Amino acid sequence: MSAKSVQVAATEVQETELETLERAPVWSLRAAQDLAARTPARTSIPVRRTFVNAGETGGRAPLAELVARRGRGGAVPLKLYLALIWRCSAPPFSTDIQARLWAALLGLPEPDTHGARRVANALDVLEGMGLISLERRRGESTVITLLDEAGTGEPYSLPSGPNTSGYTYFKVPIELWTVEGDIQVMSAAGVAMLLVLLEGRNLDGEPTWWSTERFPARYGLTPTIRSRGTSELVGRTLLFVNKRAVSKTSGFSSQRVRNTYQLLGRAVPREKAAAKSSPPSNTPRSKAPVGSPRVTKMTYRGKTSVSVSGFTAAENQVLVRLGEGLTNREIAAALGVSENAARNLVSSVLSKLHVQRRTQAALIAAQLGIVPSD
Repeated sequence: MSAKSVQVAATEVQETELETLERAPVWSLRAAQDLAARTPARTSIPVRRTFVNAGETGGRAPLAELVARRGRGGAVPLKLYLALIWRCSAPPFSTDIQARLWAALLGLPEPDTHGARRVANALDVLEGMGLISLERRRGESTVITLLDEAGTGEPYSLPSGPNTSGYTYFKVPIELWTVEGDIQVMSAAGVAMLLVLLEGRNLDGEPTWWSTERFPARYGLTPTIRSRGTSELVGRTLLFVNKRAVSKTSGFSSQRVRNTYQLLGRAVPREKAAAKSSPPSNTPRSKAPVGSPRVTKMTYRGKTSVSVSGFTAAENQVLVRLGEGLTNREIAAALGVSENAARNLVSSVLSKLHVQRRTQAALIAAQLGIVPSD
């Protein structure tokens, strides 16, 4: 199959996947795109790590407090606060945009009435947490002013660059609002895990992982929130979860493994400094972008082989065929195995990718830049 044919197949896979992917309402996408057009120089939302990570303070970060609210109460304030940073993270760090417009941006039903009331309630929550201040004016729109992300009530200031402990902030890509409206339709758990993964993302492209003890201590989120949010991100093809061995073992002793996490596609911030370092000339290069699972391609005597970390040789071949859109019968013929064996291999690939549908696996294959040889 030619590279052009693969590109067409990948496009068809993405279109098929989007048919089942929940999208934000049209008015919400238009509002997000309008906000992006008004701030063309801003490709991401800067969020201080203190909003997500309590660090060594022993307290609870504002993110965990919002997510811990009962029912769906935390989702609207959380998304609204991200939108406020997007709109107001430049002097004078304030806005008087009406509640109904924020409701439209968040994709809330009936934005002019019920949605506007939900935004008003969310503003009260954020004010009570010391994340914003409100100046209510009779007969005019309320003025909303950002405060420090740690919830201290201190004035807001633009996040600075790196210090002795690294960057003080992370970036939330605008595309998560403007393309499919991922943030608008995700639950509080999904948005929370997205922020956690962005905060903990390794800029060198290495996968992220946490121990079972370290994660709750660092972020204050429950195992249920972590599991639900992770599944939601995987379902939207924004995250790749893989198992990696902790240490090598010999004989028949059991091998310890850990889950590793890599953000995909539009969830990966644009990094200007990503091209500063390059691998040695004798290191096989991968077409996978920074923030993607480790993919190695090697060509020998005109034949190209693809290797994804954690996959067997047969599973690597199956992922390539899924990227081509092949059926189980066609995969069996291509690999020279029975259809039942092909079916089992497909199930193993889906399990390792933590997805349920073949189209999700195919979309991941396309995002990784896996192109089969002719």
